[in-house]
Amino acid sequence: MGPTESGKSNFINKLMGYQAKPDARKPVPRTQFIREFVLDFCRDKCYVFVEAPGFDDTRHSDQEVLRTVVDWLRDK
Repeated sequence: MGPTESGKSNFINKLMGYQAKPDARKPVPRTQFIREFVLDFCRDKCYVFVEAPGFDDTRHSDQEVLRTVVDWLRDK
């Protein structure tokens, strides 16, 4: 979790080996929903990375973002 445009999605994309498309336009927050990425490094260890909308977004209040994360965690 962190502020909008702080590089959270970029970190996960690089970790997962995804190629980002270059875009010369001004960065626009794109993450609107929670997405889960699972990395299995070996049989007994599994890491789960969660991509979530950022705080200080113009589309959603911080309270809405936090509620989305809480609801997602509760449903897990």
